[in-house]
Amino acid sequence: MHRVGRIIAVTLVLLCASAGTAAGHFGAQSFVFVTDDAIDPGEQFTLIGSDLAPDSEVEVNLRIDEYAATLGTLRSGSDGHFETLLTMPAEAPSGFIELIASSPDGTSASAWIHVGPRTGQEAPPPTQSQSAFPIDPSLIVLGVLLAGSVGAVAYMLLRRRPAAGPTTVATRRVPSKRGRRTRG
Repeated sequence: MHRVGRIIAVTLVLLCASAGTAAGHFGAQSFVFVTDDAIDPGEQFTLIGSDLAPDSEVEVNLRIDEYAATLGTLRSGSDGHFETLLTMPAEAPSGFIELIASSPDGTSASAWIHVGPRTGQEAPPPTQSQSAFPIDPSLIVLGVLLAGSVGAVAYMLLRRRPAAGPTTVATRRVPSKRGRRTRG
């Protein structure tokens, strides 16, 4: 049972070590998210971004048809993540508009947001391009490690142990010194 405890401890250490890779999203697709469903012109809103260039200036722009506006520049964290409060320009057109966050290294992310009150009659936002690889690769690595760890622990717990039966020990008869006669 002591051996199983060690295997479980090693498994937990490996899972914790691999969680750092998953948390860092190395190679993940960048994204931005606006916390509000609809934003009125002149209103402040929260923008959350992930997996842009680490420790870099991120420029945030709006764009639709002939309209374009810069909302500002912010600095991403060491992991490429950020959260900031921005203000929707008073002259922003009503309807869906594309918000784009881009780093100097060319990394960018965009989202369609709705400007103005929702009426229920709006056309859906234009479709966003889908990644050729829709799942974060670090999640696949974490899943494989988790499945392998669970399999290893299950194998150790469920494998058959040889049945304990009577053991035969070979012995050799050694003549006793008692009763031996000496010449003399």
